[in-house]
Amino acid sequence: MLVVDYIEPKDAFSASADFRCRFGHGTFALQALDARSAANFRNLRVRALPDNIPELSNEQPEVDEVYREIIRLGAENYPVVDYHAHLKGGLTVEQALANSRRVGIGYGIAINCGLNFPVHDDASVRDYLASMKGQPCYVAMQGEGREWPTLVSPESVARFDYVFTDAMTFRDDTGKRMRIWIPEEIGVIGDKQAFMEMLVKRIEGVMREPIDIYANATYLPDQIAADYDALWTPERMQRVIDAALKNNVAIEINNRRRIPSTTFLKRAKAAGCKFSFGTNNAEAELGRLEYPIQMVRECGLAWQDIFVPRPDGQKPVQLRK
Repeated sequence: MLVVDYIEPKDAFSASADFRCRFGHGTFALQALDARSAANFRNLRVRALPDNIPELSNEQPEVDEVYREIIRLGAENYPVVDYHAHLKGGLTVEQALANSRRVGIGYGIAINCGLNFPVHDDASVRDYLASMKGQPCYVAMQGEGREWPTLVSPESVARFDYVFTDAMTFRDDTGKRMRIWIPEEIGVIGDKQAFMEMLVKRIEGVMREPIDIYANATYLPDQIAADYDALWTPERMQRVIDAALKNNVAIEINNRRRIPSTTFLKRAKAAGCKFSFGTNNAEAELGRLEYPIQMVRECGLAWQDIFVPRPDGQKPVQLRK
């Protein structure tokens, strides 16, 4: 199974004083994640290629600062993975994996689980996982609405590599179910402060669900999005951060929506939160994690701050009884 297809560009890093690495010649190594990890390998076979081998492709990667940053992060041990990718807009698994090899980003392919969604019971979980068996990518579940934990068994949830959700679907204080990215379902927000208090309470509740990642963090409806900085007060940010820490939930840095803010991320980093990278693509285009990469540098995130899926037996649904 092809998992790497690296085409080395010409002089991609020649102008960079801090990264002058070429892979054309020399030794290579297989490295465990860190000193505490165990890694086992077997049946390794290497074939040296002659210097005059013809190029198999005329395609050359687009070498810009984003490309260089992806290579740098990988070399510095960061898991460069888009954990929030969907097969939307006609995108297939094969196309996503080809894109992964082209740009150097791994993917977690997520299926939606909830009322009237493709996955809604144990049978549909079984069918979906069978369709993804053996693919060299993470397979994730995105919980939709607050009902999702009641639709599938804990055993089915644990079969996914990881689970994430957001607080973009909930019931308001009157019991009305709303999806806050659809303006018609919210209507006019008269009291912005009251809405924010309700939203933060819902987020605190979402953090108690058996999830690994809280996605679309700090998202606000279109009606009040322009007031993001004023409405996300330090006290509200801290409540979300505290809930993530208490429940061992990673916070997504979302590329499509460019959230959370730098202020939120620096506060969460100082508190000891973990983070994941995610796109939440609406169409086939997945992007290159430009915003998360920018936030890694601006907020001083170390590779140890970045989420990696937990092994079987240590998943939230298995630990939260």
